[in-house]
Amino acid sequence: KYAMIISPGNATDLGVEWTSSNPAVATVKHDRTELSGIVHVELTAVSPGKVTITCKTNDGGYTATTDEITVLEPVMVEAIEVSPEMAKIAVNGVKQLQVSVYPTNADNKDYEVSVADSAIATIDENLLVSGLSIGQTEIIFKAKDGSGVEGRTTIQVLGAMPQSISFDGHNANSTAPYELYS
Repeated sequence: KYAMIISPGNATDLGVEWTSSNPAVATVKHDRTELSGIVHVELTAVSPGKVTITCKTNDGGYTATTDEITVLEPVMVEAIEVSPEMAKIAVNGVKQLQVSVYPTNADNKDYEVSVADSAIATIDENLLVSGLSIGQTEIIFKAKDGSGVEGRTTIQVLGAMPQSISFDGHNANSTAPYELYS
């Protein structure tokens, strides 16, 4: 966003017209005018290049122009890594995932998360996966920058894990003899 100042601030007509020297590089839209005479514009980058923005008052035709603005090529996401790539959890169990977006200087590192089969597992905003029912599903992380880059992990939800083991009426780690007859 940019702002220009109309002086004096108590001028009768604070209306202005904004123009871009190259709308193929950046467009402008009037945002708001304050009672003090400060007028704000919203600048939207369209493509890489150079542009200047001019503000012209309705009353008197006074103009002000910004210095040259350089619109850079966006740094897009190239990879989304999910760790672990595959996880096994029990029904009602949980697993913490880690997500890394590369390059680290990408302009928009946001991603959306979806679960292929949400009856098997869900994931919360802290990347904690919960197992709901036995089965296998994928969790997909898709970059929001338009690059189409995705990261995936496979989640296998298993039945309850064993808590102990014993021989019929005999302790497994006991020093007492166990007798067998043939």
